[in-house]
Amino acid sequence: MSVVAAPNPSHGTAEAGFNLPSDGTVTLNLLSLDGRVVKVWNLGELQAGSHVARLSLNDQSSGLYFLVLVQVSNGVSGAPALFKLAVIQ
Repeated sequence: MSVVAAPNPSHGTAEAGFNLPSDGTVTLNLLSLDGRVVKVWNLGELQAGSHVARLSLNDQSSGLYFLVLVQVSNGVSGAPALFKLAVIQ
């Protein structure tokens, strides 16, 4: 499982591309550098394969963040995928 975001740095919106190894419930979390969750996108049930999610970053301050992809399949959470994202406002 992997996640990337473009453009990076981002201004206003970004697109997160990710691949899922199996069907499951997907969440993207935006974390500050100190590990605080500052925004959550619940993407719901998705099938295995490639996906793109459009992310609004208009309410985020400029800075560095971590974009974390979490997938739960059959009640089991897999290892999260991590991507460093810069936001410029």
